[in-house]
Amino acid sequence: MLRYSTNWMGPVNYEWTKKNGEHWAGGRIDVYGGGEYPDEIGLPIMHVDDYGHFSEWLDSFTSIDMWTLEELTLLFEKQTKIRIRWFNTPHWKEEDANSN
Repeated sequence: MLRYSTNWMGPVNYEWTKKNGEHWAGGRIDVYGGGEYPDEIGLPIMHVDDYGHFSEWLDSFTSIDMWTLEELTLLFEKQTKIRIRWFNTPHWKEEDANSN
């Protein structure tokens, strides 16, 4: 089984944080169980509260095959009823908005 864990990486740029505030977090998702080293999924910047909820949810999520970020976040939002507040809207969210 594959296990998922967030790895916070920022933002750490002082000017960016000064302009946009300190309530953002992003980094990567490490996926363990597929080999000697973890696989990585990029995790774009989102509101820090949503990052915390998503991180907690991922800690208990396992899968046989590696899931994409889109698949993970869609299931997270469905199960928790929490809508992730992204700093920049991911392409799959833009497609959903345009289809309405």
